Amino acid sequence: MGYISQMFSTKRLSLRAFQSGDEDKLLSLFNNALVAPMMNDGFVRPHGPKFKETLKEIAEGSLMFCVIEEVEGEAFVGMAGFFNKPEAKNRCGEISIAILPEFWNKGYGTEAIRFMVDHGFHSLALHRISLGVHAINDRAIAVYRKIGFIEEGRIRERVWVNGAWTDAVWMGLLAKEWAEKKRSSASQ
Repeated sequence: MGYISQMFSTKRLSLRAFQSGDEDKLLSLFNNALVAPMMNDGFVRPHGPKFKETLKEIAEGSLMFCVIEEVEGEAFVGMAGFFNKPEAKNRCGEISIAILPEFWNKGYGTEAIRFMVDHGFHSLALHRISLGVHAINDRAIAVYRKIGFIEEGRIRERVWVNGAWTDAVWMGLLAKEWAEKKRSSASQ
């Protein structure tokens, strides 16, 4: 189920299925000195070649796992996905995204998350989408709020990042809130 069979595109990005050969790109993303501290696993040392197999298992076990590339030039930008398989009854998805630093401040994260949220609610029929983010990741929190996510909880000093404790922030967005946000944006 984690492998999507088609490619999706936004104005500037393509979101495609994980393929054999993507492991090195993803390993460089997860090992990036600026990206790694913001990841939930908060590893202490860099991931090695064995982690490539773990990446494949993550992709296969996810509801949806996408490699993000630029439409023009096909440069590897990052990854996004729904990393849990929701219970049929509750239809709740947990989203995650990671973008290489050279693509920060270009609006790519906003564009990719906006697509994933819309796809999650409309194509995957999710009722709610949630995410976890480190409290020091101000840019990401601003993006999530702009899209419509609401802070639902905070676990104080949950993660050790760059030599200090920081809170874990949990945010959520309901399908009806997303629909209302889209309606109000369309009417402006």
